[in-house]
Amino acid sequence: MPDIVYGKFEDIIGGDIPTVQKAGKHTLTVHTYELSSQPAKGKQRTLKVKRRLRFELQGFADRFISGPNLPSGEDLDDAIKKILGIA
Repeated sequence: MPDIVYGKFEDIIGGDIPTVQKAGKHTLTVHTYELSSQPAKGKQRTLKVKRRLRFELQGFADRFISGPNLPSGEDLDDAIKKILGIA
């Protein structure tokens, strides 16, 4: 995925999620890329590998439930009440 998109995931899950080395059925490998610099006229940009990260699938999923940058349940309740006009 584009590195800038993965950066948005990091905003939620945090940048300190433990990584693992070996691939397996309980791991998730993320490859990020970015575009090369502007090529000569008539040439196409290429993709440059930026990062390769591998996580335990459960650890990655847990971060979406209780990531360090997620609002508290109370904050979410307050936002919903405000939208519904009952705050």
